[in-house]
Amino acid sequence: MRETDIKSELLSIGELAKITGVNIKSLRYYEQIGVLLPVYVNPSSGYRYYSLAQVSAVELIQACVEIGIPLKELHRFGDSKSSIDYLSFLTYSEELMKQKIDALQQNLKGMQALKEEVELLKKYRHSKNQHIRKMNEKYLYVFPYQPTDNKKTLYTEAAKLFERSLEGGYEPLYDFGFLYEFTDENIQQYMFLEIMPTTNICENIKVLPSGQYACRFTPKNYGENLPELFPEIFSKKGKVLAIEAEAATGTLEEIIYEARVFID
Repeated sequence: MRETDIKSELLSIGELAKITGVNIKSLRYYEQIGVLLPVYVNPSSGYRYYSLAQVSAVELIQACVEIGIPLKELHRFGDSKSSIDYLSFLTYSEELMKQKIDALQQNLKGMQALKEEVELLKKYRHSKNQHIRKMNEKYLYVFPYQPTDNKKTLYTEAAKLFERSLEGGYEPLYDFGFLYEFTDENIQQYMFLEIMPTTNICENIKVLPSGQYACRFTPKNYGENLPELFPEIFSKKGKVLAIEAEAATGTLEEIIYEARVFID
């Protein structure tokens, strides 16, 4: 078949770009990584030509970009004839989108929780009285730790805790701070990182019960001196569960802590 006949049935790279709305630079990149090969290349000019069927291929590539599928993974759904197994691709894409939706929903919950904390801080920051918060059950990944005033050491240890939680197969969330288990005999102290609820319970997992918590905002860690902030609670209970977590201040210049003591 003559080249003029071939070209009459094909699309130039410019025509393909105009039909699909994808710029020429992107189409060339798709060729470079092997997901959109021209069906004909002029041996003398190097001009590339594409079939009409490849319009759908470009649409599929754009879907990958929008969904967040690495383009090189398209090879998983192709064959030696450069055909695409659409059913397999759509099944894979559906599952990936569900995972992204779940992640977005979890991020939304985190943002809503941070918004609530900023609003609470604005309301109670300078109050000398405690406020009561009703909190849901939280799963904490913990590690024995002695609090320090050295912020660099603190955040270095926090980064290690984050890495340990990932290595254990847990999904970290945003809440971070110190957990204290007070008894008549002693105090157990831990650094904690909130994680997604899990059935994989190990010695590093603590479950913070849902219920009411007496809370106060402070500019420093009280640690073992928390009874000074909540004397009535500590005087009536032999065993007290408390945490100190960094509060969302809305600024980058200062750190404020929220002390939370479980009531019931």
